[in-house]
Amino acid sequence: MIFNLPYGKEQIEINIDANIDIEVINPKRVKPASNYLDLLDQALENPINAKPFTELVSGGNKKIIFVIDDYTRKFPNKLIIPPILKKLKNLGVKNEDISFIMACGTHGEPTSDHLDELFTINGKFFLGDCTLYCNNVHSSEFEYMGETSRDVPIEINKEYLRADVRILLTDVEYHYYAGFGGGRKSILPGVSSESTISKNHAFLIDPNSKTGNLEGNPVHLDMLEVAEKIGADLVINVVKTLDNKILDIKAGAINDAFLEAVKIYDSNNRIKLDKKADMVILSAGGFPKDINLYQALKGVEHCRRALKNNGYMFFIAECSEGIGHKVFDEWMVKYNTLEKVKNQVVNAFKMGGHKVYYLLMAKNQTAHIFLYSKISKDETENKFLLDYIENPDDLNRKINDIIDKKNINSIYIIPHSKDLLIEANE
Repeated sequence: MIFNLPYGKEQIEINIDANIDIEVINPKRVKPASNYLDLLDQALENPINAKPFTELVSGGNKKIIFVIDDYTRKFPNKLIIPPILKKLKNLGVKNEDISFIMACGTHGEPTSDHLDELFTINGKFFLGDCTLYCNNVHSSEFEYMGETSRDVPIEINKEYLRADVRILLTDVEYHYYAGFGGGRKSILPGVSSESTISKNHAFLIDPNSKTGNLEGNPVHLDMLEVAEKIGADLVINVVKTLDNKILDIKAGAINDAFLEAVKIYDSNNRIKLDKKADMVILSAGGFPKDINLYQALKGVEHCRRALKNNGYMFFIAECSEGIGHKVFDEWMVKYNTLEKVKNQVVNAFKMGGHKVYYLLMAKNQTAHIFLYSKISKDETENKFLLDYIENPDDLNRKINDIIDKKNINSIYIIPHSKDLLIEANE
């Protein structure tokens, strides 16, 4: 049997010879909105518990800032931003009064190639002469705004605070300790300092800080507290289909619009299975979801519960930009056991170290995790403690060898692991 899984901008062919129980698990196939422009206009002018867009931006000489997702996300910029800019132009708003700030968190600034990918249509940069900032935790200016009830310092990008009108453009997806991305995450971590981000993310070891959960989740609740204190006039949450088309748009107050978008997203992407499998074969979902190991590993966390304890996992992620985070890289060397990294998260958390925690949690569950990527054999095996796959032939050979030798009776193939949340009975 032949299966194709995303790898960067290409597909990798998996050929399984054995006649065993194999199930391909995908998010639900749902039809995109028939007219997303009407949907956008309706969301903007009839927001949930917020002023309509036209009322917000009208009135003359208002400085308007949009917080936008960075290059590691797949927000449909080319579909959403141009009609909003056209609407602003028709309302008489000048480009000099419009700015965008990319919510990079700790991901680093975009390259020129990233900017072309995000904001160019037919060779034209559609942001025009609007100002584009990047929230850089190392060089941006931040203003201290007090502390949260959990003693997290609130330090926010000054460019965001200077604006008269603040609008968040984002999409909703699973996040493995904030519960869900979207909404309040455009402020924390999006336009927050490294100190604010790190102190908030240190709550990830709390048992309620898990994928798909908001109830009692201290990471989420702290983010929400910051977002509501700092404020945004409007948040526009896009819910997408698997192929990145617009399914729905929920705009309004920070939490109200976010929760409505979460309901739609979760109903389409949470999968409950009757049993766990002996082997899982995962793809992070292709570019940009597998742009680096730091981002791609979310797929492992989202789907590892589909695998039996001491089962075998094959993970396919191109990682064209390598590891993706300096602290993640360093902590894999310094704190390469679950006990060591957990102590470090509690006592001296740094953004990026959480990836080590989740990777070692997955390692602790499995017999082997095999990685097919562009990361070197030495780093794959000696730094990240994973089994190296040299090429597609090697991948197929090892899959079939383990099936033959390890009494594998069931396999789940998951082509879009970052887009799913899998729960399975023992």
